[in-house]
Amino acid sequence: MDFAMYCHIVDEMHDLKIPSIRLQFYGEPLMHPRLFDMIQYAKENELRVDFDTNGYLLTESICKKIIESGLDELVISVHGMTRDDYRAVHKQDAFELVINNINTILKIQNDLEASAPAIVVQSAKMDANIQNFNRVHSLFSGAVHHSITHCGYNPHINTEDHRVQKYPYTRDVSCHSPYQMLAVSWDGDITICCADVNFELTIGRIEDGLSQAWHSKRMWKLREMHRKGIFPAVCRGCVDPVTYHRERI
Repeated sequence: MDFAMYCHIVDEMHDLKIPSIRLQFYGEPLMHPRLFDMIQYAKENELRVDFDTNGYLLTESICKKIIESGLDELVISVHGMTRDDYRAVHKQDAFELVINNINTILKIQNDLEASAPAIVVQSAKMDANIQNFNRVHSLFSGAVHHSITHCGYNPHINTEDHRVQKYPYTRDVSCHSPYQMLAVSWDGDITICCADVNFELTIGRIEDGLSQAWHSKRMWKLREMHRKGIFPAVCRGCVDPVTYHRERI
């Protein structure tokens, strides 16, 4: 995303007293050349800031910059607690790299006596990792939060079901996203949810403003459809509503 567009978004968020921003949309935030400028600008505008990462690029110098940036929360995806489980889920042989990188930021944070960012390891329980799932408690040299989700499944989009408990799939629950969030693409399209990866439910453009999109007729129609159990194709194709649990380890 262009930095000027980003600043425009943050300015409006500040004016509307929107409390937080997540700097990602199906990409690796650490690859953005102005990520730390973005964090700084958001913090100057009194926003809570976080992002998710796969952890591959958490070098020592990057870890120091993250801690010094004022970032509130860093979420790192680790869906396998052994090398084999990690490779089976992530399709990458990077288990030792990621665990070492997480321990690096924990050590630097401890050395600097820094309380932020909160370090969160996010894992989805699934049949491919459940046997060794509790090994997460022995992997890290410092305190991290463990955010646990349950693997999603939708027969309309998934050819394999990796849930631990394979109950019948149904989509009859209204989603909270149309009442809690907006997602903005790199070029300024606004949609209702990060699950809308192709922006099929676009409700506005950033140059017209977040507020206008939030109160648009299309947004209210989508909310009404959810209340009535009438789900657009994107929503029918969403995975089961997942249950989040976070513990400190």
